Amino acid sequence: MSEQQDYAKEVRAHPQPAEEVTRRTVLGYAASAPAVLLGQPAPSQDDAWDCYRKGVERYLRFTPQDNLEARRLFEQATQADPQCARAYGLRAATYRQAWTFGWTPDPARALAEAARWAQHAVALARREPPPQPSLPHVLEQWGFVCLYQGHHTEAQVVSEEAIRCAPHLANGHGLAALVQIYRGQPDTALRHTAEALRLDPRGSHFYDYHRGQAYTVWGLLTEEADLTAAQPLYQLAAKHLRASLHTSPNFRSARTYLVAALQALGQQEEAGAETTILRAQGRPPAADPQFQALIERTHPYEDSVITRRLLALWQAAEHRAAVS
Repeated sequence: MSEQQDYAKEVRAHPQPAEEVTRRTVLGYAASAPAVLLGQPAPSQDDAWDCYRKGVERYLRFTPQDNLEARRLFEQATQADPQCARAYGLRAATYRQAWTFGWTPDPARALAEAARWAQHAVALARREPPPQPSLPHVLEQWGFVCLYQGHHTEAQVVSEEAIRCAPHLANGHGLAALVQIYRGQPDTALRHTAEALRLDPRGSHFYDYHRGQAYTVWGLLTEEADLTAAQPLYQLAAKHLRASLHTSPNFRSARTYLVAALQALGQQEEAGAETTILRAQGRPPAADPQFQALIERTHPYEDSVITRRLLALWQAAEHRAAVS
């Protein structure tokens, strides 16, 4: 059985939820797609650029079906223009997204494919003539792979290179923010996110998610010493995560951290309701060992205490949803 047949089989096991994005929302993705993904200049072949843009639109819908279709479109883009480094970079991203959300029957293979295509994209971009316009875009994808492989230092080095080679683009700052969150430095992460938003306001659904995640982690770290001081941090987290979901309602990562922030705030009924939506979107039950394995695999905090405390919040919220 081919890889796409394997993947299509897995997709059939994740039917789209009833609250799937409307046509109006879907059409809005293309207009609001962040420069971090679209970038300029366009690939050298018109057909490749057309497939690339369509692939970005599908990628940003955050469903297993659309992720697979985005991958097919990015593959078409590279067939039309084998030098289209950014299409290879987002081809890698579709494998990483499948790995992150558990949309694949073979997670190890998915992450290996993400690494393979991200490295290929970086190699192509490094051969571009100055100013190497694709390089910051594909370095971001390579940095994400490094981070999820648990190579925090390498991911930080990659983010720093992306910032150096294109200080006018948000890519490096977006990656740097996520790296610093997982290194337990949410204040530093928020500075990078502020700069990313200044450079690319269209990427707000990503950067609002990063801000919400950073404030959630900051709240957890603060709560150890002062529970009262942590509450405003959780409130800011919920604010930014709701903003991310307003733009991208299927963005499961943002909803996952919204549940944690709400549960930490004692808003248990709302946390339970958001958990129910997550379950409808295909997330495993929080009490299932599969869920714990997924969290440990896809939330690469250097301090495992952060992971355990988040896991406890998600499990408490699901228990609330179950008894409501």
